[in-house]
Amino acid sequence: MFNHMTDRLNKDDWLQHGLKTLSKKGFSKISAGYMARELEVTRGSFYWHFEDIETFHQLLLERWRSVTTLQTIERVDGSASGHLRLNLILRRAFDADRQLERSVRAWATSYTPAANAVATVDRERMQYLEDILVSSGLDIRKARSRARFLYWSYLGHVMNSNAPDAVVSKEEIDDFAGILLKSDD
Repeated sequence: MFNHMTDRLNKDDWLQHGLKTLSKKGFSKISAGYMARELEVTRGSFYWHFEDIETFHQLLLERWRSVTTLQTIERVDGSASGHLRLNLILRRAFDADRQLERSVRAWATSYTPAANAVATVDRERMQYLEDILVSSGLDIRKARSRARFLYWSYLGHVMNSNAPDAVVSKEEIDDFAGILLKSDD
């Protein structure tokens, strides 16, 4: 918990707490009052860093994009090359905590800025998958269709991750990646 006697909340603290709140409690709890009560500070602390709740929402969605997409791509590109990038990105995606993803997508059903952020992230992720497949030797047409179906599989997994058989093993991921990389020519 935040110790308001010795620490001061900064913008990053609020955004981190916002992502945690979104993941655990849902988008209806992304309010200055609710989060301030949880952090045991005044709403004034929130408004010291953010002009209004809409600004906070926009920055929160940017943080979600950065953490779940841009930083993941950067880590994968920095630690793997060639077809190993596909295995690594799939392992990260299918092992990740999917609650935040579900919460953002639920928010996107009723909040246009969240829907726009989800659409951007979806395009970036599919483009990254397509780029991996092309760099591994597939022609663009096959790479594009496989990237789309792969991404749709991931989204289905995200939405169904509470099912008892929702865990995907490393071996299953590696087998699936191998199938995706076959050119069939």
